[in-house]
Amino acid sequence: MVQLLVAPNLSIMKTPKNSNNTISININEIPKMSLRILMVLIVLVILPFSLFHGNIFSQEISNLSGLLEESFFDFLIRMLWIPFVFIIFVILGVILHEAIHALLFSLYVPSKFKGIQFGFDQQHGIPFVHIKEPISVLGFRIGAAMPLFLLGVIPVVIGLYIGLFWVTIFGVIFTISASGDLLLISRTKGLSRNQKLKDLPDKIGFELV
Repeated sequence: MVQLLVAPNLSIMKTPKNSNNTISININEIPKMSLRILMVLIVLVILPFSLFHGNIFSQEISNLSGLLEESFFDFLIRMLWIPFVFIIFVILGVILHEAIHALLFSLYVPSKFKGIQFGFDQQHGIPFVHIKEPISVLGFRIGAAMPLFLLGVIPVVIGLYIGLFWVTIFGVIFTISASGDLLLISRTKGLSRNQKLKDLPDKIGFELV
């Protein structure tokens, strides 16, 4: 995400500030948006998955029970291995999330990758991407939304259609993680696609230039 976009907690701002040329969001809006997205996903994804692929859970329980009877060690390895691999994929997903932002944003700034800066907020343990140069509203929207579609929507659709539980959960996680992106994209409503935006270095928002 853009700095303060992909990682909304990076903001040091406590109240929103909206002037004629500066648009920002309150950090407290992020968890509220995440909760709303979660509620939608429960209805549109989690419940349908349980309805159409609920047998997957019973089969997995049966397999684990059989494995436990054969070897407790193998059972323990199985119980630890799957979550471990999933966590690794989530970490890689976070890195890929930022890389997608950087790649798409670089296409819409004059200096390409030189106009993009990677960073890491040590206080919150969150990586981020900062756009150092003005970017068009169109470029901002595309770059901000792309990780949502590639890492969130597409895995959810594939996982739900085929019945892959962990792929579905991966998509759910990265759909929710795009809450800050969606909020900032919503703030560009009504702006011309050619309007230039400048990423704020210390707030969740941007300046119109």
